[in-house]
Amino acid sequence: MSEEVVVESRITSNRANLVVFSAVAMLVAGLGFMIVEAVVASAWTSPPYSYVYDQLPDLGNPMCGPFQNRVICSPHDGLMNAMFVVHGSLFAFAGILLSRLMAGTARAAMFVLALVYVIGLSMITVFHQYAGMPAIVEDLNITGAFLGILSGSIIAIIFGSQRRRLHLPPWPGPQA
Repeated sequence: MSEEVVVESRITSNRANLVVFSAVAMLVAGLGFMIVEAVVASAWTSPPYSYVYDQLPDLGNPMCGPFQNRVICSPHDGLMNAMFVVHGSLFAFAGILLSRLMAGTARAAMFVLALVYVIGLSMITVFHQYAGMPAIVEDLNITGAFLGILSGSIIAIIFGSQRRRLHLPPWPGPQA
């Protein structure tokens, strides 16, 4: 076997490993988040958590009391906050792994956006909204949510646009 074939085989194997590790990290991040969110929301009984009227960061809010025409009181705020950080870290880890398979602007964007994602989720675990809070706390909470939503959405778009370059089957990305 020629040296070129061995090197190409190693590169292909490394690429496949990066894709598998990133897929597992994203799967664990997503499923773990959904499970923890459901557990924390179901434990919220007075009043019951509403997926319509309450906000997701409310599940991690350690404050109890009225806020913006609703009552916030999460009995497992620590668990939810831990999951925000774990989810963000796993998602960022997967994004950074995938960025290694990309080139140019897509590579840099994926890397930076993965870090922005974990920063945004971490911000909502630190800066909680509550009645009488300083305006800066509310601004930082909203900024964290914005960073998480925006960077996560752009990561999905980049990932989908790089499907062929990553040699992925057609189902995870656009068919075009």
